[in-house]
Amino acid sequence: MSGEQTASVTHRAAASPGVIFCEVLSGKGVSARHVLGDSALVVGSSEEADIRIADVTLSRRHASVEATPRGVRVEDLGSRNGTWYLGAGIREALVPLGATVRVGKTLLRFSGADAESQGPIIEGLLGNSPAMVQLRAQLARVAKADVAVLLRGETGTGKEAAARALHQSGPFVTFEGGHAGGELVDSQLFGHQKGAFTGASQSRAGALEQADGGTLFLDEVGELDPNVQVRLLRVLETRRFTRLGGGEARTSSFRLVSSTQHDLEQRVRERTFREDLFFRLAVVVIDVPPLRLRTGDVRLLAEHFAAERGVNLDGVTLAAWERAPWPGNVRELKNAVERYRTGVGAGTVEAPAAAREQVLSDVEKSLLAAALDEHGWDVAKAARRLGLSRSQVYRQMQRHGLEPKRKGGRAKGD
Repeated sequence: MSGEQTASVTHRAAASPGVIFCEVLSGKGVSARHVLGDSALVVGSSEEADIRIADVTLSRRHASVEATPRGVRVEDLGSRNGTWYLGAGIREALVPLGATVRVGKTLLRFSGADAESQGPIIEGLLGNSPAMVQLRAQLARVAKADVAVLLRGETGTGKEAAARALHQSGPFVTFEGGHAGGELVDSQLFGHQKGAFTGASQSRAGALEQADGGTLFLDEVGELDPNVQVRLLRVLETRRFTRLGGGEARTSSFRLVSSTQHDLEQRVRERTFREDLFFRLAVVVIDVPPLRLRTGDVRLLAEHFAAERGVNLDGVTLAAWERAPWPGNVRELKNAVERYRTGVGAGTVEAPAAAREQVLSDVEKSLLAAALDEHGWDVAKAARRLGLSRSQVYRQMQRHGLEPKRKGGRAKGD
């Protein structure tokens, strides 16, 4: 069935395992879990709804959900934006446990009593696969322990989301390890006093100082400049540092979380990364799985990103995406949904590798330039808009020949 069809759908399902949950996987009601009984519960935005969700795309009485011995009966109640299952709009459907249904821009998942053992749903770490269930359980166990954590994973897997899951309280401060060395990096990490260097018109606290009482996230720590590694190690050993151009010793207490896509043990053996710093960072090591090892999560994630953009994906595209390797992981899948929405390169999943990479490169450059233009070439704001780190945006700008616009000028590569 295409994404434009509306149909009644029935699936054969096993007998009910007992308690059945309706879990809100996205939107402002994320991580909410409701128990379904013998009578139907109304899902909607109204205060009178049994399952109320703050989603402006939901009707006041959007749909009803009801547990049955053969699964969950879902009925659309004449909503304005429809109820969707497996890429098709539905009037009424009997769906099995484990199924995901979209109402407006919100995803609902129906699961049995064993859902209690899967751990909390964490924003940015959506997935039902065993790999993601294990990851969320690891993060939940480590979150309250006062130890340094190193997150390992390929680019685009969601390491920053995992870092935020470990964050407990206070500020969450990111330092981009991909920056080169020099005064600018020293200023960003340690801070500086007024007049410390040309252009330092006022004093500024660095990432170490800003993270006091919270979490310091060292993004792509494997790319730290060797000189910065030395100074950072000293701070981690003493928790004392001085601002650039200042003489006063300062202290900061923070939770330390790092991430890398590199094999740091190999870099230690190659003497490009300090062994003593590695041991300081890797008290606990957690691997964030690539999308190709997350069986069944591609469809769930694709539907989630599509819901955020108000897009209805067709079943053929979803089936093709489930067979794709996704070397760029979750970020690449999110970009594919964006291409589908705009109609640019929507059928490139199974195209020859060279052509596919060119399409990806062109779309990446276009999205990057648009985000930078939208925010006046403010890299930090553009990074938030794209869901990337600042170091990733800088690397993309370099790859595509884009340089910050000067006032009244044009960017290189325009």
